[in-house]
Amino acid sequence: MKTILKSERILWNGQWQSGAMIIEAGKLTGFTQDPQLLAEAVDYGNQRIIPGIFDTHNHGTHGYGLSGQVSADPQVQKPIVRHYLKALGSQGVTSIFPTCAVSMIRSVSEVADENNEGADIVGIHSEGPWLNRVGEKGIRTGWPEVSLATAKQMVADGQGKLKLVALAPEIPGIDPIIDYFLSEGVTLAYAHSDCTYDEAARITPMMLHFSSHTFEGETIIFIRDYLHILYVPAPYLYNAAYYRLDCSANKDLKETLIQYIEHNLNAAKTAEALFIHRNTLFYRLNRISKYYGIDTANYLDLTNFYIYHLHKIKREER
Repeated sequence: MKTILKSERILWNGQWQSGAMIIEAGKLTGFTQDPQLLAEAVDYGNQRIIPGIFDTHNHGTHGYGLSGQVSADPQVQKPIVRHYLKALGSQGVTSIFPTCAVSMIRSVSEVADENNEGADIVGIHSEGPWLNRVGEKGIRTGWPEVSLATAKQMVADGQGKLKLVALAPEIPGIDPIIDYFLSEGVTLAYAHSDCTYDEAARITPMMLHFSSHTFEGETIIFIRDYLHILYVPAPYLYNAAYYRLDCSANKDLKETLIQYIEHNLNAAKTAEALFIHRNTLFYRLNRISKYYGIDTANYLDLTNFYIYHLHKIKREER
């Protein structure tokens, strides 16, 4: 069975577009602007249509938490996971990497094999346990024993579903853990790290694919060592799109993008800082994407633009 949903605002390839979304056998199969197909579509006018969200980092929702103080009893854990999945579905999340405590990995894995309502578990994310939290007040919280046995138990409990583990690569003795996870096909991410530039450079070829919570008060490489990084020749920083936006007569667009990045892509906080309505913010971000070719939904593009911005400031200070 084919269903076609038409709207003036469909989020597709990171941008709002006018057209129709095609759904076949319960799966999203395409986007079209074909007039014949549009004529057959269910018309949602100007309402926003967003494809199901794939969330790779989610500790809980609607009061159902998978981390922090959780019971070790699987009979308590599993109902929490089921309610959590159902709640996610109500928010538009269709696929999920539950971010759970190490003690819940087995229960999450077993619930994933059930026929549940709501979001589908397509992998498991463990944030930690080996993190180097510093926090806004610079108070280190420490980390548990670095144990290869714990890492092996995590993989065993995941039953092939442990897909992502976040850790701080500078923790002493962590290298065998990194090697083991990689050998088991687990993707690794920087998280809550206080590593130096040199430490990051040493470990990057081994593991860097993602980063998580690296702008939350930690004196990480992008904050503590960014001056060193900015003096390094980096041809990719001189991107034509970044330069055109930087030189644009419409200074509001550049300032909007900088504020959006500095407020961690939080639309409400960005709009408040700029004293504008959220709709105005989204209008500006769409203009930046459309006319300057900077994908405001792409973290790498935003990171590169922000480095370009800092680099320019540093050049002007010399």
